Amino acid sequence: MALPRIPSPDPVTIPATLEKTYPDLLVTDIRLHNFPGQRASMGIGAHNYNYDTEEILENGRPVAVHHIEGLAAEMQRVPALDTVVRELVRVSLLLLRESILKRQIQELTRDINDLAGQIVDLAVRIVALTEDQAGEKAALEAQEAALRNRKTALQDRRAPLPGQLSEVRTQLGIE
Repeated sequence: MALPRIPSPDPVTIPATLEKTYPDLLVTDIRLHNFPGQRASMGIGAHNYNYDTEEILENGRPVAVHHIEGLAAEMQRVPALDTVVRELVRVSLLLLRESILKRQIQELTRDINDLAGQIVDLAVRIVALTEDQAGEKAALEAQEAALRNRKTALQDRRAPLPGQLSEVRTQLGIE
């Protein structure tokens, strides 16, 4: 994605073996603050940047910081800001949801696979028991049944998640 060029009012030149110039700014930080009982605000930070070489000034502090107090009023005053902030929040929440769903799928899959391994181990132990070990066999079979029930419950919890993840990705425009 090509980023828009933002000319810096104060270009920075770093003397070194090879001179480098950072005549532009790159937006590197956007923060929304919306705590209950407080006025919403937005902060934007930028670093020195060379648009042509795509280099950002290493270890540089933000050189341009803009803070918008009374964000709601500014969003009413500037329709484009309203659109951008709403879309930023919408997409951020979708990305958060995507991350949570991926983690849940991974964790449930791992737990299901662990239970499957435990079930196989119990099945092997049950088969190896002789007739005179009927009491131990019954206990292991009960354990195996409990593990199967737990595995089924985890599979039921995991079943809708891939569809939900696909829906989120569709909303993000990546699937």
